[in-house]
Amino acid sequence: MHRVALGLTIICLLLACSNKLIPGEYHTNFPTYGMFGKTLTLDCDSSAIMNFQGDLMNDNSYGQWKTIEDTLVITFDTLNYPTSRYKNNLSLLIKGKKLLNVPFSKEKYMELELIASDSIDIPSLKSLNRKADKNMKYHYGKMKRQYFIRIESSDCE
Repeated sequence: MHRVALGLTIICLLLACSNKLIPGEYHTNFPTYGMFGKTLTLDCDSSAIMNFQGDLMNDNSYGQWKTIEDTLVITFDTLNYPTSRYKNNLSLLIKGKKLLNVPFSKEKYMELELIASDSIDIPSLKSLNRKADKNMKYHYGKMKRQYFIRIESSDCE
């Protein structure tokens, strides 16, 4: 009987800690260089708005979002909005209330491996992403990992 209760508890914990994306508003955890911040709005109809603001700038890029396993992929609409700041697809890893940047996707990493010669030692994908995913926190030169954190959830019912 105790094993059944333990098994049910573990299953409930795993389901509660799943990386399910919740539409809503996400904001970067700190402004780059102390002044540039981003807000990502994910609507229930799969539309996305990325707002970039700071130092007399404030612009929006529009697109569509979808999830592939534990990754959020945003495809920006550059046909209807040719002056958008963001042109390429953006991939973010879903970790609870956080959306983490993925500088190198598996596909980009495999392309890098093909291009690199045998004499160049390429770090692992995990190590490369850990080192490449840092931004300036202040103008003093302090680097920190930047990510989006959910600040408001949307009710899609």
